[in-house]
Amino acid sequence: MISNIPAGLDPPLGTSILPDTISEAQPKRQINILEVKIHLLDSVWGNGLSNPIIVFNFELKKWRAAIKPLHLFIIVLILLVSPSIFAENTPSGDTTTTPSINYQESFDRALAEALSRETFVMADAFTTWCGPCKVFQRDLENNTALRDMLSDVVFLSIDMEDSTSAAFSKEHPVSSVPQFILMDANGVEHGRIVGYADAESFQKNFKELMADPITDEQRLARSAADESWEGQTALARHFAQRKEYEQAASHFAGALERGAPGEQRLDLIWAYLTGLDDGWSNVEQIRQVAEAAVAQPADTERYWYRLYSLMKQVADHAKDDSLRHPYLEKAVEEERASGNLANNPWLRFDYAHYHLKDHLAAAQAKRDVLEFQDNVWSRNLYCWYCFENRVQLAEAEEVAREGVVMEALPAHVAMLMDTLAELVFLKGETAEALQLVEDCIELDPENKYYRDQQVRFQGILSNKD
Repeated sequence: MISNIPAGLDPPLGTSILPDTISEAQPKRQINILEVKIHLLDSVWGNGLSNPIIVFNFELKKWRAAIKPLHLFIIVLILLVSPSIFAENTPSGDTTTTPSINYQESFDRALAEALSRETFVMADAFTTWCGPCKVFQRDLENNTALRDMLSDVVFLSIDMEDSTSAAFSKEHPVSSVPQFILMDANGVEHGRIVGYADAESFQKNFKELMADPITDEQRLARSAADESWEGQTALARHFAQRKEYEQAASHFAGALERGAPGEQRLDLIWAYLTGLDDGWSNVEQIRQVAEAAVAQPADTERYWYRLYSLMKQVADHAKDDSLRHPYLEKAVEEERASGNLANNPWLRFDYAHYHLKDHLAAAQAKRDVLEFQDNVWSRNLYCWYCFENRVQLAEAEEVAREGVVMEALPAHVAMLMDTLAELVFLKGETAEALQLVEDCIELDPENKYYRDQQVRFQGILSNKD
């Protein structure tokens, strides 16, 4: 799974990579009744509604599983007997109305509505875990100018990980989220906005798109007629956004031949990287582009770190750690010079593990990751590394014991629990190790590995007897 897109391909900020499969889910969020009360009142105040019961009825459907009758009575009472609370949020004499957006969640209904209104559809391709997607939704709720601008089109929300998005994504594939796809009532694309940084830049991009709403076919013809490197880059990005990476690579290479900035070598490496599994590119091609990137480095932010992030994936794919050098060393020098190294435990781990061969320093770097990303998956990576390299074993056991009671996917908890079993087994506590793997079987009964572990520990115990 490719996990990094250079800044030249998509905006450096405002996108999240959309993998073909998600290997790590966020821990489930626990809901308590206090949050529900606050959410209800915040919804009313934030929207300035004169009739809070409308919001209440909507939210009740959403949270009914969490609300007990007594809590429900209290909330209704608050909403009914305290109209002054809500009146304070709308200044007297203010007759401004919030622009209404024509929301649709069905692709077919959105196209039909666009046909009826003789307008375009703007499809928001998002995921629930995408940070920039959440920023856009927040701005959409709070920014009147943004809502006013989008009220002229039919707005279609598409969760790219929902099963109902299959038909849409087949016709309009995306490589990262969010992407905002402008299309006519026939579903023909007229351009895209990739990523979301802020409302101001989005409005600028939207106005430019609406000022020249030609079809993708016309846009491609225009770019093809442009013999400059900019024309080739436009073609490359068009194909990359639609996951047509082989064609994208061809045009990135063409752009470099026509004098594109050296930064676009990162784009070409990334495009080639996507082709390793499909067989249309190879490691040697990537090595040659990377060597050219070293010989003629681009003057751009975090250039070496971005180059190393790509070559790290090439090394992992080829199972050849020599492909990490000299990019790893240059990335560390760059991060250290900019003061970013202390806040980059992932790079510090690679440097300690692959360059210094210092397992203790590498383990500490993995431990530091938990300061940024504390979940069961990250805890397991740290604990397993400690177990494999026999470092920081006591701390790893403590981290694992804390982690197995965290709320997460059962399969992820089982992995960490199995690591804990190995850690306690090292201490000679085989009976506890056996109990832990039996708990793993309950959490993930389809995983044969845990049954093999059970047989292993049972055998050790019986030999002791």
